[in-house]
Formats: sequence, C-alpha cells, structure tokens
Amino acid sequence: MKKLFAGPFVGEFGHELFCWQGKIRRLSKEYDYTKIVCLKGHDVLYSDFADEIIEYEPQTYIPDCSKNKGTTKNYPIPFSEEEKYIGPNTQIIKIYDTDQDFVKLGTLDDKLQYDFILSARNTNKCETGYRDWDHVHWNSLTKKLLNDGYKIACIGKSGMSYKIPNIDNYMDIPLNKLSNIVHSSKYIVGGSSGPMHFATLCGTSQIVWSGDNIHTNKTRYLDWWNPFKTSVSFVPAHDWNPKVDKIYEECTLAINEN
Repeated sequence: MKKLFAGPFVGEFGHELFCWQGKIRRLSKEYDYTKIVCLKGHDVLYSDFADEIIEYEPQTYIPDCSKNKGTTKNYPIPFSEEEKYIGPNTQIIKIYDTDQDFVKLGTLDDKLQYDFILSARNTNKCETGYRDWDHVHWNSLTKKLLNDGYKIACIGKSGMSYKIPNIDNYMDIPLNKLSNIVHSSKYIVGGSSGPMHFATLCGTSQIVWSGDNIHTNKTRYLDWWNPFKTSVSFVPAHDWNPKVDKIYEECTLAINEN
C-alpha cells in the first residue's frame, strides 16, 4: 500500500490555502492512504481526501513561509520509512500553480446569512501592524451599514482581529463553522489577509483592499488564487488606509447591483 504523510503547514494561512492544501490533495490521488497533520481546527481543508487527520499546535508561528521552509520544534508525530513524507512547508510552490485541486467550502444555512461579514485585521505580527485599518474606521463603516439596515457580523481570531462592537461576533470559531457562515453570506469586507482568501474558497463575493504590491495582489485575488472565479471588488489603498466613504460606497454599489 502506498502511503502519503504530509504536514503540518505552519506558515501564513493564505499560503496554506493556495500553495499547500490544493497541492497535497492532487498528490494524494497517487497514494492508497493519506495521513495529514494540520493545525488545530484546519481539518476542514483536508477531510474530503485524507484517510487520517492529526491536529498539532506548533510552539511558534513561522512567518514568511514562502522563504522559510522551517521545521517545528519537538515534532510529536512519528512516521515510517514506507510512507512518503512531506514535512512542514517543504511542499511550498510558486505563487501561481495550476497543478492543484480545490474544493468549495461551506454549507448554505439561511439562518447564518449576513449582508456583510467584516474581517478587521488587527495584529502587529508583521512587525509594524501597518496593514491594520484603524478601529475608528471600522466603527464608522459599521455604523453606516447598520443605519442602512444591513445585517452584519465580524470574524477573526483574538489577538489578530478587532472585535467590532454592536454586531454579531463569530471570533475564534472552527474553520468548518466559519465556512458555513461565510458561504451563506453575501459579501465579506476587509484588507488583504487570510480570512479574505478563505472566503474565496467559500464562494463569497469580496470587497478587499491592499496597500502594496498592488498589481500582484490584485492578480492574486482575481486570478491566481481564485479557482472558482469568486466575485472580487479590489480597492487599491495608499498605506493600507482607504477612506471610509470609499469602502462604504463599494459596499452599497455591490449589494445594490445584486
């Protein structure tokens, strides 16, 4: 029996989505049995093809994973010589690679449908936190959308996302539950980040902005990392700081067109 043992991927979430799990899914077709090690809660990315899934929490986050192939300390999962082993981040591929297989994520649930899901990145893990949109801006945008009668919720992880007040909160929920909420909703709004890339696989239309590498990031959202051709409204934003009125305008235009 041919066996594949892969993981865990321990870098940026967007790279796991579009430079790892699709590649491993395609590769698994060449094996009789696939064992996956993944971060806690990420099993939904592998459950459609893996025969065995083991969750693992690394000691530290490994950033810049496209350059840092990395290893994890005290790796607890033994593997046998008869298994094909692909360790942490060693299967990183170029930013655009069509030799992958993807599946859509999420199940439609009318009770979980929102007009807008807000992904408010709030972390300084990239040293300066320059990609974060000020809380004042998020509060202002939220107030405008609530005044228009839209149903809104926020998502993310504590310590990495801003919990926006006065709206439904789905922070820190497992990816399988998050996929249902995002898939069931009309739009997701936020700066370029992992949750926005995740929404692409959920088939949810996006209003997303980026403040650097504009051409590359736009192409990534519209083409390279968009296997199901999810609708994307991409907003170039100087210094990652778009005007509130601009994002509000994009939101109202998008939802009124549909």
